[in-house]
Amino acid sequence: MPHICESTMKLLRETVRKIILELGQAELDAASRIAGIAHQNQFRRDGQPYIMHPTAVQAITKRYYPDNIEAQILAMLHDVMEDGPAQSGLTRRQLFRMVKDAIPDDSRAQESIMNALRVMTHSKRTHPVYEDYLQLVFSNELATIVKISDLIHNLSHNPSDRQITKYRNALKKVAIPSHVAPAHRKKLEDILQ
Repeated sequence: MPHICESTMKLLRETVRKIILELGQAELDAASRIAGIAHQNQFRRDGQPYIMHPTAVQAITKRYYPDNIEAQILAMLHDVMEDGPAQSGLTRRQLFRMVKDAIPDDSRAQESIMNALRVMTHSKRTHPVYEDYLQLVFSNELATIVKISDLIHNLSHNPSDRQITKYRNALKKVAIPSHVAPAHRKKLEDILQ
């Protein structure tokens, strides 16, 4: 096997990364549009348009998992099913179909994202205890990645004392899975200190 010099290897890695990102850009753009529709007329506690939250969660996810397009798509969509119906006037079924149709060319990715989205959609009726919900989320690798990014953004963006206490207590009881990138985990732990 021929020896590949470091500069050739670097170029090869960059080319593969570019191809991966190009293959997912259409789906990521579609996810952004769906999130925009689902969160129209919705605002965060500080008055910012709500769409800033999934956009920030996607950016955090991308920072720690730059090649994981599925996680980035899920990050944009993570609150669509939970908050979207009340804000957009669309039903859950309509939003679910929009999400599913946004990932048409890869049935494995579609199933992975849809399963993670189902897990992340918090229903206080089925999981009234937050720790139980978090345990469910952490049982899904893709959902875990996005939930950690979600917690980082929520705790970095004017959190209430109640939020800080809720997340800190939950994470004392529910261990962060080992597949979370060490730097991603550390960022959350540093914020919680």
